[in-house]
Amino acid sequence: MQHMQVKVPGGPAQSYPVVIGSGLLPTLWPQIKATFADRHRFLITDEHVVAAGHMDALLAGRQAPHFVITPAGEASKNIDTAVAIIEEMEKACLGRDTVVVALGGGTVGDVAGFAAAIFKRGVPVVQIPTTTLAQADSAIGGKTGVDSSISKNAFGAFWHPAAVYVDVDTLRTLDERQYRAGLVESIKHGLIADAEYFEFIERQLDAILNREPDILATMARYNCAIKGRVVEEDPQERNRRRSLNYGHTIGHAVEAAGGYALLHGEAVALGIVAAGLIEGVRKVLTTPSFWPAAAWFFFNCAIFFSFGGLWGGPYLMQVYGFSKGQAGHILSMLAIGMIVGSPILSYLSNNVFHARKPVMVLSGLITLMLSALLAFYTDKIPPAGLYALCLGMGCFTSAIVVVAFTITKELFPVQIAGTATGLVNLFPFAGGAVFQPVLGYVLESRGRTGEAFTLAGYQQAFLVLFFCGVIAFLSSLLLKETLTRE
Repeated sequence: MQHMQVKVPGGPAQSYPVVIGSGLLPTLWPQIKATFADRHRFLITDEHVVAAGHMDALLAGRQAPHFVITPAGEASKNIDTAVAIIEEMEKACLGRDTVVVALGGGTVGDVAGFAAAIFKRGVPVVQIPTTTLAQADSAIGGKTGVDSSISKNAFGAFWHPAAVYVDVDTLRTLDERQYRAGLVESIKHGLIADAEYFEFIERQLDAILNREPDILATMARYNCAIKGRVVEEDPQERNRRRSLNYGHTIGHAVEAAGGYALLHGEAVALGIVAAGLIEGVRKVLTTPSFWPAAAWFFFNCAIFFSFGGLWGGPYLMQVYGFSKGQAGHILSMLAIGMIVGSPILSYLSNNVFHARKPVMVLSGLITLMLSALLAFYTDKIPPAGLYALCLGMGCFTSAIVVVAFTITKELFPVQIAGTATGLVNLFPFAGGAVFQPVLGYVLESRGRTGEAFTLAGYQQAFLVLFFCGVIAFLSSLLLKETLTRE
């Protein structure tokens, strides 16, 4: 058995110009002819681009062999179209001394680039993108391909363009849906690579939607620079370049499943939202403290409902004269209120008050007011109102859970706080208002010093729980004595 190696010399460093401006289209054909003087030009476009007048603007009355993709769009992005283009090039007696010029959106660029990559084992391609999607993304980077009957881009090649010319004036002829859908790729670039660019899009959104040329040219510069940096680092998509696919995995599936009724940008927008949701779930599931905390949570639930049935229910029946069904409903409303209250109060804390203390203090005052109403007017409140007040009390007592999570960023102390609040709420008309501000103060003090919520913090929480439990018990006895005298 003999072994040998064939050495393939490395090619020269490859780069290509990207020219951005407005009103470029009428000047480009002579420029391409001068740049590729030793090559024949073959133009590929689609029926929408022809109808918009861009082909006439580019050729300016000159004759050139060309192929018009019909129908325009994803339906023609298949191997049959690529074969038809290559056969048309052969009929025009073109050979390896050809340069392909792609004039159009993402489909035109992908199909033309793929045809250029496989025609006579590869000829140069010049990209002239005419849509928001193509100018932001697909014209740069050299990813070309066509779809199979099963999936997107099943046939493809990395074939970098020889030059890219971006004329933002071509965007004026796009219909509103196409224009807005293509902006998703620009937003994606801001999300994955450049917070400054994302803020620029937010600030200039009205100008972008009004298609102001200067703003569109600035966007094109941002997009080309972002994608150019990623492609330079990873031209074959082996690592970092995969970040450019953000939202595309699910987006491509949505496109295919919907029979391409959605535009690419619309599908990617859905994919970005889905990716964000998946990212959030994965972040929680991969947190080291999640599974112990989850077990602790279910243990706490068992404690809460066990004590609710064995202790809280009889307590409510004895002290306030509720029936067994009423007591059960009250405990259920308190529990439901705590569940729904946490996200509501978290939103208020982060987006309205932008602080924890106002939420904690306001919730404590409201809880105290509800406790007073329930304690002294129990017999005057109809059952529906009683359950509503208990729901509200559970909701506002959950502020302590919000405070705990905001400060500690750990689920274990959050569950301690939640369980403690729930147990004290078994004395629903006395303990909740007392417990909440005291434990909240302990947690807030820890948060100010930036300390981790260590064992000492847990001990303080249990001491506060014991203190509040004693107060709640004494308050309930006093309240019972008061009601008995009346």
